Amino acid sequence: MIRKKVSYALSRLRLRCSWIRCHSVLVQLCRNGRLQRQKMARSHVYFSVDPPIAAVQRRAMAGRDLPVELPAKIAVLILVEFIQNPDASFEDLTRAISRKTRVAIDAGQIQWLFEQHGLKKTTQSQEPPPGEP
Repeated sequence: MIRKKVSYALSRLRLRCSWIRCHSVLVQLCRNGRLQRQKMARSHVYFSVDPPIAAVQRRAMAGRDLPVELPAKIAVLILVEFIQNPDASFEDLTRAISRKTRVAIDAGQIQWLFEQHGLKKTTQSQEPPPGEP
C-alpha cells in the first residue's frame, strides 16, 4: 500500500514538474538525503535513496536512449583520455571519464562520438617498423 502511494505521489510530482520549476525542491530533497542525484550528459537525474528501488530506476534509465550529443568539454576529455590510453576500450574510457568528471556517460555515446567524427579506434602494432631489427 505504501509503495502505491509513493508511486502515485511520484507520478503526480512528475506531472507537476512538467509545468512548474521544481529544481529547488529536488535539490532540497537531495540535501536532506531523500533523493540521489546523478549527472547524465547535460542534465541531472534523480533516483530513490532506497538501493533496490534505485537499482530498478537505473535499469529503466539504461534501457532509454540517452542523448548522444556530448558537451564539447566532455568530448575533448574523451579524446585526451584516448590519446593518453590508445589501447583503452570504450568501456575503459567511460570509466575513466566518469571517475575524473563525475559525469555519467555511456560507452555508446563515446562510440557515437568516434563514428560522428570519422575516428577509428585501432590498436597499436607490436611489430617494429621496417628497417629496425
